[in-house]
Amino acid sequence: MEHIKMHIAGQVTSKKSRATERGDLMRYFLDKINRARVADGLPAMTMGRMGRLLLATPTKDLYYLKSICDQAPNFSKKFWWEIDPKKHTPEEEKKRAALFEKKNAERFAKRFGTRVESRPTNAPPPSRPTPPATRALPRAPRSRG
Repeated sequence: MEHIKMHIAGQVTSKKSRATERGDLMRYFLDKINRARVADGLPAMTMGRMGRLLLATPTKDLYYLKSICDQAPNFSKKFWWEIDPKKHTPEEEKKRAALFEKKNAERFAKRFGTRVESRPTNAPPPSRPTPPATRALPRAPRSRG
């Protein structure tokens, strides 16, 4: 009877504790990410899904991931960026740079009312930005007389 009273009071723990440092890190990530997901209206992630995401990541790398995610302004965005290895290849970086340049050209055109001219991908960038067009058509020559 004493054993049951101690168990109800929470003084008895299981014979084998399954807590590991990897599990603690996974719970830490799960807690931080689920806060952001719930705030965005998404369903919370499960521990099984987190385990599947971090399956091939060594524990020492999880400590590194934790440190850089903690330093980032948005924990969740940094976490998802870092666990996707495809985003860190040279080809992907070139693709993102081209997309960034295209978006900036579109923003410039929208802001200043000029048309966007596409350049070949191997062309060097202009040395300085071109000024926006002040007139749509050239002015007609004045007549003297």
